[in-house]
Amino acid sequence: MRRGLLILIVFATLISTFLVAEQVELKFLHRWPDPINQPFLENVVKDFEALNPDIKVNIQAISNDPFKEKIKIVLGTSEAPDVFFTWPGEFTNRFIRAGRIMDITDALVETGWIDDFVYSQLEPFMYEGRFLWHAVPN
Repeated sequence: MRRGLLILIVFATLISTFLVAEQVELKFLHRWPDPINQPFLENVVKDFEALNPDIKVNIQAISNDPFKEKIKIVLGTSEAPDVFFTWPGEFTNRFIRAGRIMDITDALVETGWIDDFVYSQLEPFMYEGRFLWHAVPN
């Protein structure tokens, strides 16, 4: 779960790097709605928003099985989340082939953030040598 949260923070920071200074809303969809994990995720988002006052993160949490169905549907719509949990391999690769996941490799490399990760943790999320982790806006 920590890896997923780190990925959330990196994605949100990447997005904020490319956006203007007006208020921006990001949709964050994850699969940990239980009361044990929810406060932790809410605190991570609050900390991020405090560091980035021009960004508002809207959190939606859905349990595992409904999440799998919802993400399949929403990635093809204008309701796609900006940041979301996914599984490596074919579950995500089909979204990549459909053009629904954005390539963030250049941003990771240009900012130097790539060096903050342990490569073995990134490798499962690579597709044809690139990092593709973000929903493509409709």
